[in-house]
Amino acid sequence: MFPANPNSSRIIPSPVQDESLPPASSTVVFPLIDEQVQVRKEWVETGRVRVNKQVHEETQTINIPLMHEVVDVERVPVNRVVSEVPLSRQEGDTLVLPVVREEVVTSIRLVLVEEVRITRRQQHTTDQQSVTTRHETVSIDRIEPDQSAKPDSAATFL
Repeated sequence: MFPANPNSSRIIPSPVQDESLPPASSTVVFPLIDEQVQVRKEWVETGRVRVNKQVHEETQTINIPLMHEVVDVERVPVNRVVSEVPLSRQEGDTLVLPVVREEVVTSIRLVLVEEVRITRRQQHTTDQQSVTTRHETVSIDRIEPDQSAKPDSAATFL
């Protein structure tokens, strides 16, 4: 019926009488066989090759477009007193970075402590003191030619 398969066992079909059927009927049951194929691969050498690698050098001149940036740094002295740190700003293609420093400032200031007011005025007062004074008195005597000298009245000059 079927050709022989070396991977499967050989089963020969035989008619089998089904015992569940009455004997008057003539039914023949054949078992069905299913074959399955298993496939595998093997490497088989069919030939050989030899590979030789050679490196050849050749000098070529090529043009490669490159780009690089040139940065110009300009320091501009400002020397201006500011109350807070200025922000960086962009002016066209130029980035402006403010540079600040803190300085200790010692200052001399005038503080009015007081006023001295001088006023000239005249004041009259009376003062009592004991003072020794000298005075001179002169007495004048008249002398008449006929009479003898007699003191007249004494005159006192201060």
